[in-house]
Amino acid sequence: MTTLLAFHGKRIVKSFYLKRLRKHREANHLTQGVGWESNGKTRGCGIGCTLEAYEHKRYPVELGIPETVAYLEDAIFEGLPRAEAMEWPQAFLKAPKVGADLELIWLASRCGF
Repeated sequence: MTTLLAFHGKRIVKSFYLKRLRKHREANHLTQGVGWESNGKTRGCGIGCTLEAYEHKRYPVELGIPETVAYLEDAIFEGLPRAEAMEWPQAFLKAPKVGADLELIWLASRCGF
């Protein structure tokens, strides 16, 4: 099995998605309770605005981040108060070092660490 590396080990990938998130946030597209909508009014959650689609399974392909970690990011986003939730997606993507192995995050979250 191939180990996923955050952002596929490339700073340009991390930068691309951080810029996309920033643009969505500045345009007030980021919202809780909506995966992704682009018909008429563009808006979505952290996952939706990151991918411009509500498909957690694309995190490993596009970002090198395990799908389970995408679900964890989403659950935290939806559970935060609105003001904090608007900060969360960018904070989440800024945190991992480029090339980090994030596979154990899900295990740690399940064990209460």
